[in-house]
Amino acid sequence: MCVIAELVVDYSTILVGHLIRVQLVNQIRQWIREERLQFTDDSDIGIECENCGASIKTGRFCENCKNTMANNLSSAIEKPKPAPEEPKKKAEPKNKMHFLEK
Repeated sequence: MCVIAELVVDYSTILVGHLIRVQLVNQIRQWIREERLQFTDDSDIGIECENCGASIKTGRFCENCKNTMANNLSSAIEKPKPAPEEPKKKAEPKNKMHFLEK
């Protein structure tokens, strides 16, 4: 029985250590996607752009995809059109003669 108990303790220690490493790796990946961390320019390591698959150092999208999405978004938003001006009436002189109709 003692051997089995030691195996269970050893296995649970290994399992907990593995789970901690997995959680740490996931946290680092999240920070890279959120642009909190980035790979150095001279690093061979990178991540893929979620849109086109190009290699990038941080974030979710490469610069080309970011620019394309920004242009698409700005063209999708309708810019307000200036209100048409009403034709201006000529100012009538106040000293005109007025007639009452019957």
